[in-house]
Amino acid sequence: MKFKAIFKNQSWDVRTLFLQESSYTGARLSRVDESDEVLGAYSNHGEFTLLRDTGLVDRNGTPIFEGDLISFPFMGTKAIEVVRWDEQRTGFFPFSAPLNSSDNYVDARFVEIIGSSLLNTITQSGTSK
Repeated sequence: MKFKAIFKNQSWDVRTLFLQESSYTGARLSRVDESDEVLGAYSNHGEFTLLRDTGLVDRNGTPIFEGDLISFPFMGTKAIEVVRWDEQRTGFFPFSAPLNSSDNYVDARFVEIIGSSLLNTITQSGTSK
């Protein structure tokens, strides 16, 4: 399973997740800044928000994570949703439909990531920062 983290109001890749019994205690994080310099950090549990990869990619090939703001066509207009885990659907909303249900679900091939709900960012180009 792949994760990313929100740490100091920035999105970071999780390189190592440190576990103790059934919970995580910290993480080794990295990210590339605006000048293409690779930055590293260690964070203790509680200092960062851990987000799971959905295993899906948007129409641009960008991995979709929990907390991403996505845009997709819906009934002749564009809808915007936040990707989140849905216990009843046992999957990531809005990509999963309940078993034995006629509920609609969103096909990731038509989704575009437009920002992050946790970073309060929405980009003009439709790609998240």
